Amino acid sequence: MEKRGGFLKLVESVLRLSGGQMEAISLSGHCGLSRPTVVTYLGGLEVTFTGLDALAV
Repeated sequence: MEKRGGFLKLVESVLRLSGGQMEAISLSGHCGLSRPTVVTYLGGLEVTFTGLDALAV
């Protein structure tokens, strides 16, 4: 992954939100990533977690 540090900050930020709403533009500034990169990473996380949820059922 090209922007590993930013990705890890993004994951940490998402976990800290605890079910709250998030804005990609706010997360991008905090993580040092562009908004499109944040959206892409969040999409990947969503697919990954959805797949894990499906396996657990």
